[in-house]
This record gives sequence, structure tokens and C-alpha cells, in this order.
Amino acid sequence: MRVFWPTSGLKKHDGVVVGWRVEDTLCVVGIVEEWLAQGIDSDDDGMTTRVIENAPPLTTLGRARAHASRGEKSSTSIVTDEMTFWMADRKGVPSACSAEIELVLYTPPDPGRLRFLTLGRNTSKAGGGSRATQESYSIGAGDKGDDRTLEQVIRLINKSRAAQKTLHDIARKDTMQATRRNLAKPSVDTQAVSILSTTLLPLQVCAQTFINLASYNIANLPSLRESSCTVEQLCLRLQQALDGPQRFLGTREDVEIETWSERYMLFWNTVWLVVNDLILGYWMRIFILDTVQHFAPALVDLYSVYFVETPILALRWLNDWPVGLKLNTPLSQFFCTSLGSLIQKWGEFVTPLLGDIIYTSLVILAASSLGGLTLSLSILGDCFSLLTLHLYVCYRGMKLVYAWQVDSLGGLWNLFRGKRWNVLRQRTDSYEYDVDQLFLGTLLFTVSAFLFPTVLTYAALFVVFRLLIVVAQRTIGIAVTALNAFPLFELMLRVKEPSRLPAGIHMRLVRMKDDSPAPETGVRITHALEIRNSPKSIGDILRR
Repeated sequence: MRVFWPTSGLKKHDGVVVGWRVEDTLCVVGIVEEWLAQGIDSDDDGMTTRVIENAPPLTTLGRARAHASRGEKSSTSIVTDEMTFWMADRKGVPSACSAEIELVLYTPPDPGRLRFLTLGRNTSKAGGGSRATQESYSIGAGDKGDDRTLEQVIRLINKSRAAQKTLHDIARKDTMQATRRNLAKPSVDTQAVSILSTTLLPLQVCAQTFINLASYNIANLPSLRESSCTVEQLCLRLQQALDGPQRFLGTREDVEIETWSERYMLFWNTVWLVVNDLILGYWMRIFILDTVQHFAPALVDLYSVYFVETPILALRWLNDWPVGLKLNTPLSQFFCTSLGSLIQKWGEFVTPLLGDIIYTSLVILAASSLGGLTLSLSILGDCFSLLTLHLYVCYRGMKLVYAWQVDSLGGLWNLFRGKRWNVLRQRTDSYEYDVDQLFLGTLLFTVSAFLFPTVLTYAALFVVFRLLIVVAQRTIGIAVTALNAFPLFELMLRVKEPSRLPAGIHMRLVRMKDDSPAPETGVRITHALEIRNSPKSIGDILRR
């Protein structure tokens, strides 16, 4: 038989042992007077379960005695088939028992501080099995029945502290006052949130309307939310504001401790991220306003050099046959002239305009920082996309030319080999062409094959430009995502209070040191297992 025994919360060392029974496993909650044990056995009005929600009723498990005198025989408890525990001096744990048992010690977790135990098997598999370790000792390893029993016991252990408090309140005859305290606060919070939600109802309607319009797709085109980082960030913050009251109420509901902890972490992590975002945004505003006079002209020069002049120089470099790369001269001059003219015209239009509005733009960016650093980064990402629009147009144009060239070469290659694409059967079949068709196809294939390296070279150039732009955009996007979803609150708890982030349990073998004599018919308990909490690792928190 296995007995789970609390290491704290016991007010007596002599009396009736009460707790829960799960098959052949006992989960001890406390030691009470005999009159209270009789009330527990005849719990007609449910007084012992009034505060313990979603838990089975307590039952008597045996009798506890302060210590044993040498040669003392075990005495009968209030129920003849139940056991007697002899308590160690001043330790609150049994040193002997009338039957042979496997003693498992546990510390009742405090649900008020969101401390609880969990087996964490599902998350352990996902995290590589690093969350719950067994220090060479286990309970029910490999036995599904024992695993289910242990899971039930762990759920009861999470309710043991509330059960101990209930027993103490019953002993002081103030259970109803405790019940009122538990029920009063959530009702007040619910009323306050309801009043606030009703007051802000027009703003909620406007926010939801904006989110719906930004998410609407027209004629298979991407929505405004998908096209703009700024709109996406505004929609995210508005959605968080709309969901905030309900998430707060979710933290006040009477649910299982695991669900309560998850809701609590989600809500307060969002609050922490928003506050942190606002603080960083205020810092960025100060930085922009302090440096705008120095950096504004430099930004215009950097844009002109790296986004206008550098692509034109790269086009001219390719047109001059670099490192012996001999391209088709007429086609290369066409690409260099047309694409270079497009970039030059863009620079002549945008660079002076950017010089005129750069100060105003930076001031607006500083003002937007009051909405958080994420909003400023989103606006910066959209501005970067607009300022590099000319390179995107060149990239798309060369991509279309390259795709057309590859498709043409494929069709001409099939003609050159006497093949044809069967549209109905979606395969390549043999086909007999005329001599004129073969001659014309061979001629066009030869010309296209000689022109293809030139097309490929210029397409590769703008692929490189596009890759650099995408890397910059993704960097900004990753920064925004990190500020929106970084588990800051959980990392703080991992450092400050790891017991609030359980990922599993492990067992530690402890030696029971007690010099009191054992009873004549009792069994001395020399060793016990102690349940320890295994908190989430930092890697598991970040992977989530």
C-alpha cells in the first residue's frame, strides 16, 4: 500500500487521519479530533466539501499517535480495518505504521500562489523528456493503471491545502465566513468589468468594425491587414483590448488549478508585454527627438547611395562584361538602360521628396512610439517597403522575363526532340513535326539558349537585391513578433518562483531519522520518497 503524507499543514500529531482513498493508495490531508472525524464520516450537509470544489469527500484513513513506547502494541483505530501511524517526534511524518507501506512525502502546493503539481507527460514528449526527471526512483513506471492512480493522486494533492484550510475552519466554526470571502471578491470583479464593458461598448463596436474591414479580402486580393504591418499591429492591439475583460474574468473563475494558471499566465504575460512595449516606445521617442537633427540628412544620403545609385552601378557593372562574363550585348544594354532608367527616375522623384518630409516623418514616427515600440517598427517596415518599391518592380519584371524564357526553352526543347506536351493527359508524347517547323524551332531554341545566360544574370542580380530587402523586412517582423509574443512574464516567474511553472515531478529518496522506539507489532519506516516539482526549463518556455 502506498501512502502520500503531507510535510506541512498538520496541526496535531495525535488523532484521526483523514484524506482520500484512491484504490489501494491513500492521500493523507490532516489529523483531526475524533468528533470532527465522526462528522466527516456522516457528512450529510457537505460541510467538509463546501470550500473544496471538484474534489471527492474526505474520509477517515486511520489513527495517528504521537510516538510509541518501547514494546507497545498497536491499538485499534476508529475503524477496525484501518491503520495506525506512529508519528516521529516534532517532524509531522510517521516513523512507523501498523502495516507495511510505501511512504511518499509531499508538500501541499499553495493554489493561492498558483502552485501545483503535474505529471507533464505530454509536454515532456514534446520537449524531449527533459521536463520531468526521475532521480532513479519512480512510482508506477510503465503501468498504465498505476499511472492513472498517480494522476488522480496528483490532482488530489493540488487540493490538499484547500482541504487542510477547510478542516481548520471547521474546527474554528467559521466555514461560512471563509466561503463568503471566497465568493465575494470574484462577484465584485465581475460587476466592475461588466460596468466597464457596457460603458466602452461604442468603442468596442468601432474597434471590431475596423478589424473586420482590415481583414476583408476583395477579389482575391490580399487584405489590408495582410499587406500592411501597421494595420496588422493595430488590429492585434485592438483585439487584445477587446479580449482583455473576458480574459481577466477567466482568471477569476473557479476552475481547475491547471486551467486557472494557464489563463493567469496568458493574461498577465499580455499585460507585461504591452507595458514593456509602451516603455520601449517612449524610450524610442526620446531617442528620435534627440537625434533627428543629426540623422535626418544622413538617412536621405544613405537612401540615395544604397537604394538608387548602387543598383544603377551594379547594372552598369554587368553591362561591362565583368570578370570575363560575356553577355549578349544588345540584350544586356536593353536591360541596363530600361531598368537603370526606371531606378533613376524613381530616385529623381523620391529623393527630393524624402528630403522635404524626412523631419516631419521622423516626428510622426516619434509620436507613434507612444503607441509602443511595435507600432513604430511596423510603420518603419511599411515605409521601408514603400521606399524599395522600385526594386520590387524590377524584381517582378525580371522574374516574369525569366519564367517566360524558361517556359519557352522547355517548349522548344521538346520540339527539337520531336516531342509535344499533351494537355489532356498531362504528359509529353512523341509527335512528328514538318521540316519547316523543326528548322524554325531549332533556330528559336538556339537563339533563346544564347540569350538565356543574360536573362539569368540580370534576374539573379535582382534576386540578390530582393533577398537583402526581405531579410531586412523579416528582421523587423521578427522584432515585432518577439515584442508581441515573448514569454516575458513566464521567464520572470522561472527566475523568481519556478514552482509556479511545473512541468512534471521527480522523486528523491530520503532517509527517515528517528530515535523513538518502534511498537512491537508496527513496521519501522526507514526510507521514504519525497515528491519534488520539476519546473519548466527556459528552452521549453521559449519553444512554446
